[in-house]
Amino acid sequence: MKFNVDHRMGKSNQNDTRFGIDLNYVFGAPLGQQLDSSLLAASRSLAANRYDFVERNNNIVLEYRKKESISLRLASQISGYSGESKSLGVSVNSTNGVERIEWTAPELLSQGGQIVQVSEQQFNVIIPEYQHGNDANNSYVVSGVAYDKSGNASP
Repeated sequence: MKFNVDHRMGKSNQNDTRFGIDLNYVFGAPLGQQLDSSLLAASRSLAANRYDFVERNNNIVLEYRKKESISLRLASQISGYSGESKSLGVSVNSTNGVERIEWTAPELLSQGGQIVQVSEQQFNVIIPEYQHGNDANNSYVVSGVAYDKSGNASP
């Protein structure tokens, strides 16, 4: 246990007095041993403190996290009729410019659908023929990864 008093004298008769009490409790050590003043010197040695936790300011580490330089967004759901061309609602944010977008849609392409580039950042999907039958699946997942001119990929 440690008691402290701080007194500061400022300009224009402004003074500041602070009283403080610091209590250090070690888990696993008996209270009698912690209050024994003859063991105080040993508790302040470097060897006694080797298993103590190190206090660090971890906020500094967060500043060096890699910043996201490119992101890709698509429309969450698109519906239409066979042969229709619908926009994928592509939105790319990039600090280094967009080099290309790689699309993944194996089920859509295997059923005759297509992904067509209309302009630099506008892509349409051509909806395939409707599949009839009990085990037919007419829902398709389209995903893409955008790459910027520095080679960074969107998450």
